[in-house]
Amino acid sequence: MKIRYFASIAASVGVDEETVPVGETVTLADVAAGIAERYPNAAADNVKSPRELLPSCSYLINGKAARGMEKIVTDEDTVDVLPRFAGG
Repeated sequence: MKIRYFASIAASVGVDEETVPVGETVTLADVAAGIAERYPNAAADNVKSPRELLPSCSYLINGKAARGMEKIVTDEDTVDVLPRFAGG
């Protein structure tokens, strides 16, 4: 699975993109938990940690908005992680 990071979450994890193998049944919640586990601390001093940012992020799976963290993802999918850009 390809994971692409944008804006503050990219700064927090320190990469714009990565490829991560997934198991048979992996949910978007599992993907977010894996990100927090792989990147427990922010890559830069002036940004929040992934753990702080991920709960308010939006996610796209193959370019379509993922409504709910129970969505299943596979090795062939691309997941975009989008932080809040402005406002509430």
